[in-house]
Amino acid sequence: MANGDVYTTAGEGFVIDAIDTALTTPYVASGTGTTTPAKGDTTLGTEVATRASCSKTQPTADVLRNVGTISYTTSLSITECGLFTAAAVGTMIQHHVFGAVTPIGVVNGDSIEFTINHEQA
Repeated sequence: MANGDVYTTAGEGFVIDAIDTALTTPYVASGTGTTTPAKGDTTLGTEVATRASCSKTQPTADVLRNVGTISYTTSLSITECGLFTAAAVGTMIQHHVFGAVTPIGVVNGDSIEFTINHEQA
């Protein structure tokens, strides 16, 4: 008899459904921080602009996709984004630093559409 454990496909779908239900309105935030994300993070390194609400979809049973667009009113070099449970403060669910070497430059009137996937695997 073999020993082992496995996170089942049905279990992954169940967890994504539970997160989707609990996360009534997700919000995306952006920033200019470049510190490597850590499990204990509760904020972005340097949050800028106003958080934007996200639309949610489940392209597959084990993926919750959150899409939100942030508009900017000043020139910035965007290097990070995060997914939050509220428009102000809230719990940070995911923290991504992507542009420490090649940031996304924005000026007044620009916007960035962020897509953040939460995947169970």
